[in-house]
Amino acid sequence: MHLQVKKDVKACLRLASKVALTTDSWTSRAMESYVTVTACFIALGWTLQSYVLQTWALPESNTGVNIAAVLLSAVNERGIPSNPPLVNDNASNMVVAASEAACNPHIGCYAQALNLAAQKSMMLAAFLAGSEELLAFFTAVQLLQEY
Repeated sequence: MHLQVKKDVKACLRLASKVALTTDSWTSRAMESYVTVTACFIALGWTLQSYVLQTWALPESNTGVNIAAVLLSAVNERGIPSNPPLVNDNASNMVVAASEAACNPHIGCYAQALNLAAQKSMMLAAFLAGSEELLAFFTAVQLLQEY
């Protein structure tokens, strides 16, 4: 069954005029590194198609060079034209992987950038709330001294 699905996916990818890749990597609780590569394209009838090509365990660390090897393997094994566009997070290892695998263009994930910005704004809000309390304290101390 696995081989048939792989064959069907390869046939669908061959029909696509352009294929973009997305990738994500993570480390398990057991400190094992993994990377998943997904292919996305617009099919006939303007329907978005996406296929998880594979999840690989990285025997070594998740460096950009190791992830690039996974990307190149996915591209070559599935018959995807070289230099596909790549969307992933903005981590330095992913930037290196995109460059090493000649994925062009390399696009940082907007959702991740938005999430990071939201997290920073929440930290800023907490900081401002804390500084308001600090200002109120010093104002109260000054008023007590003047009294």
